[in-house]
Amino acid sequence: APLQSGEESSDWLHYETTPTQSKQQFRFALVLDFEATCFEAGGIKLKAPQEIIEFPVVIIDLLTPQGEAVAEFHRYVRPTEIPRLSQFCTELTGITQDMVDGQATIDIVLREFVAWVEAQPFLVKGNGVDSTSNFVLCTCGDWDLKTMFPTEIKRKGLTALVPAW
Repeated sequence: APLQSGEESSDWLHYETTPTQSKQQFRFALVLDFEATCFEAGGIKLKAPQEIIEFPVVIIDLLTPQGEAVAEFHRYVRPTEIPRLSQFCTELTGITQDMVDGQATIDIVLREFVAWVEAQPFLVKGNGVDSTSNFVLCTCGDWDLKTMFPTEIKRKGLTALVPAW
């Protein structure tokens, strides 16, 4: 029965809607979820420069019924500004010092990631400003791509390594 004025429905799962069709601009989603260094003292998070310590990306084909993963990129990254992980960081992320020691730094991992994306024959066509892509980068929230990535890349002078796609 329709709701009367001022009445609230406790059955929010049952509502009528008209499905809409929209043309998806991208075929693939590159889903990433960085982990970064973090510090705390006495239960208070400290504002120290954060560095990416895990760079995982999975390519999802959006045209498959279940959103099939078609390729994965995963690297641990050695921090350079504060090379020792805090106990808090290990507890929060599950990443230990042994996992980042001896790994490549962010400049090398970024180059590897760009080369990996560009080597996927179904993602990028052409080079430089003339390139086209049929993918979108996705994260859970804006911290990864709006905050963490640009802050670290700019601070370390690596902006030239970031492609236009």
